Amino acid sequence: MDKLQNELRNEKIANDGLQKRLENANNLKIGIQKDIEKLKKENYNARQSYGNLANENGRLQKEIKKLMQEQHDSKKEIEELKEKNKKHESEAEKNLEAEEKLKAFKVLATSAKSCGLTVTKQRKERMCAEIHTEKISRSIAQALLKTQKNENDELKNTNKINEERIAILEEQLKKAESVGNKRAAETFEDVAPKKTKRREEMRQDLHNLVLF
Repeated sequence: MDKLQNELRNEKIANDGLQKRLENANNLKIGIQKDIEKLKKENYNARQSYGNLANENGRLQKEIKKLMQEQHDSKKEIEELKEKNKKHESEAEKNLEAEEKLKAFKVLATSAKSCGLTVTKQRKERMCAEIHTEKISRSIAQALLKTQKNENDELKNTNKINEERIAILEEQLKKAESVGNKRAAETFEDVAPKKTKRREEMRQDLHNLVLF
């Protein structure tokens, strides 16, 4: 009777040990599943972050392209304004020549008067009108030249600002691409070994359980 009780006791102890090992194996399996889910989430977050960086890179590239187009348009407009400036300068030179001729004409008129020659009232009015017209033309030409110069300066400043913005954006793009590549590499280096390690640990645990 005692022998039977001892056998039953030993069997119960063995069963309890086996049950405990089964619980440990189950807990280990649950822990491994949680680790796998955690690694999946980390991998997803890394991919999401890389996707966001890719979108940011795309936005920066579009903005750089837009600024380069604006810079191209500004250079073209500057060339057009230079041509206009040449024309206005040519007109200003013509107005200056006309003014010199009028001065010479006035000197001749004064000289003729001193010589006893008479100038009709109508001729005087015509001379005054011509002088007034030439003065107005010269003032307009000078104003146009000043306006064109201001526009040129403004476009040059805009072009300079655009060049600075392009340089900044290109630097940001390089940094973003560098960060994206670095994160992708770190994620691969970090996640892949963990997955491999977890698989090996799980195989070893299951192998030990089977052997036991």
